[in-house]
Amino acid sequence: VYKEEYEKLPIENKKRILNSYYNTVTYNMGYTMAATRFLENRGEDTRYENKKSINKNIHKDYISYDCGDYGINTMTYLRSINKISKKHKAHIEACKTSSKDKKLNLKLALDMYKYGMDVSNGNLKKSWNVYNTGNTKLINDRVYRMRGIILVLTEEIKKQKTKNIVNIAMND
Repeated sequence: VYKEEYEKLPIENKKRILNSYYNTVTYNMGYTMAATRFLENRGEDTRYENKKSINKNIHKDYISYDCGDYGINTMTYLRSINKISKKHKAHIEACKTSSKDKKLNLKLALDMYKYGMDVSNGNLKKSWNVYNTGNTKLINDRVYRMRGIILVLTEEIKKQKTKNIVNIAMND
């Protein structure tokens, strides 16, 4: 199902997703981060003004948002700067900051996965759940979704690498 969905994405969205892979492969997180980019916002332009790239989370006594390239939760951002708040305005400002500062968004995402790996004794699948829910309990839906899109991305990246090799050979 993800293969069809990925193939229908605009080329710009695909480029953003693949750039997530290439920008994080040196951290050994390429596929995880590209899959996260796909699942969080389908590679959309994540500027704050593009509301369809923002997910809303309704809690018992406050609303948070998932913003930016990797869908960083606004409470996660506020916690990272020691300004935890349930005030709506604080979450809107956190979303604007997280959407605008791509390096910060990436750093928070990598930090969250590192934390997930730490609390799950290096279990990547559990770290996917920590990223998505804050909980180490395996929630198969997230695992299946991550695995599914990683299979698609693996195939896509192999195709890209083959094209690059052919292009280099043709130019020699």
